[in-house]
Amino acid sequence: MTEAERRRWPRRELGAVVDIMEEIGVRLGRAVGVNISPGGMLLQTLLDYREGERLTVSFLLPGSADQLVVHGRVVRVVSPEEAGPEAAGVAIEFLPDNPGWVMAEVVRFVEGQDRLPEAVLRSKE
Repeated sequence: MTEAERRRWPRRELGAVVDIMEEIGVRLGRAVGVNISPGGMLLQTLLDYREGERLTVSFLLPGSADQLVVHGRVVRVVSPEEAGPEAAGVAIEFLPDNPGWVMAEVVRFVEGQDRLPEAVLRSKE
């Protein structure tokens, strides 16, 4: 079984700067969002994280006017020693407590849609 066949979610390349935040909203550091899916995100970073650790990330998707803030949990760590600095990072799984409109934006981006449905836009207000 290939890696793509094991994945639960389709992914899309991202290449966006991602702020990694503390619970109180203070920025801890920055990473590059390598790819994103409705279930999570792969971050390229040299910052030190452990599996199971909770992260809050803030980023702007291409085509979106809103900064998204998403809560996740580290499910995989790739250290610079194992993969080199260019491939080091963490995979995070999005937690179920994220707002519906935020996850709708992620789905919209992954599926290549240009904009959110009007009903979702109204629910943000």
